[in-house]
Amino acid sequence: MQLAVRNTIKQQMKNKQGKLRRLETKATDACAAMGLAVSAMMCENAGDKFVGIGPAPKHYNAVFGRPDEENWVAAMDKEVIKIFGTGTWEIVDTGDIPEGCNVMKTCETFAPTSKFSIICTICAIAAQENLTLYQFDVKGAFLMAPRQEPVCMNLPGRYRLPDGKALRCLKLLYGLKQSAYGFHEPISAWLKDHGFQDLDTDGVTYIKEVKKADGTMSKIILTIHVDDATAATNDDQFYTVFLTDLGKDFELSDSGKLS
Repeated sequence: MQLAVRNTIKQQMKNKQGKLRRLETKATDACAAMGLAVSAMMCENAGDKFVGIGPAPKHYNAVFGRPDEENWVAAMDKEVIKIFGTGTWEIVDTGDIPEGCNVMKTCETFAPTSKFSIICTICAIAAQENLTLYQFDVKGAFLMAPRQEPVCMNLPGRYRLPDGKALRCLKLLYGLKQSAYGFHEPISAWLKDHGFQDLDTDGVTYIKEVKKADGTMSKIILTIHVDDATAATNDDQFYTVFLTDLGKDFELSDSGKLS
């Protein structure tokens, strides 16, 4: 069974590798604030408050004057407080920052992500084998990994620090090119440490099979799209144990069964 699933996944991945959508802009300060706001909305499932208002603002100042200004400001406030609370930043003197550090050189930045065709394949397998589909996402996924190179920044408007002060990132942050890679490394390592096998060699689709006392197999097929995961299983209790264990190391938002 595992070989059949592996071959199916590989066939779907053959023509084109999926790539992660990343926020890239020269306006680092402003885009960071917007990344925080979007993160806050996603983590708190508050997206319905913003439906029908118009395109999401692309920079900090574009928030003001909109009919939903209050919601955006509240989302940014909440996320800035959260990120300080998780130890993502430390406040430093600008004199401690080397000259020319505005040019940020990064190491690994590419992080694979599941393609829509892979999710469709898992749904098809679930239909054929009468598996149950589940979905969950990892809250603040890009804020977990420590940064590997020095990154200093400031925030715009009401969040800007006094003159002579700046923020030094101790962990990765939404908007940085290497953030997706920083999340992919620990989540893929966790899955492998807990008995999952990589089906597509990219670390986005996994399977775990365990033989039960009655001779039958419990299994989970899992694929990860950025920080969202879709899983198919033939054993609900087996999946519940897995999700509980994962939740001990990652903050999760469980969407439950897919219908």
